[in-house]
Amino acid sequence: MKTLIVLLVLLAIGGSFAYPLAIEDRSSECDSLERLVVRLAIGINQQTAPNPDVVIGQSLQGFSNGQVARAEARELYPKLPASIACTVLYWRAIVDPNGFRQSIIGRR
Repeated sequence: MKTLIVLLVLLAIGGSFAYPLAIEDRSSECDSLERLVVRLAIGINQQTAPNPDVVIGQSLQGFSNGQVARAEARELYPKLPASIACTVLYWRAIVDPNGFRQSIIGRR
């Protein structure tokens, strides 16, 4: 029984790191976070049709490869490795996008 619980916990932890990479089709957690943040910032969701601002915003995502998100994650969570901090921030943005937006705006 203990083995099953440990296995389930490890699977959940691994899934929390793998999900952002798979769903955003990126190679790092910080790159996934950055893609999500840009999408939240320009207000994309599945119900809206793309407009020129959206196209420009998405095209600019390819230039950073997660460096901006990595720097922000290191500033917010200096004692955590960047990949863990980016994963925490990614899930914060997924669970509460409005609160995440407000926390980022409040820091500026």
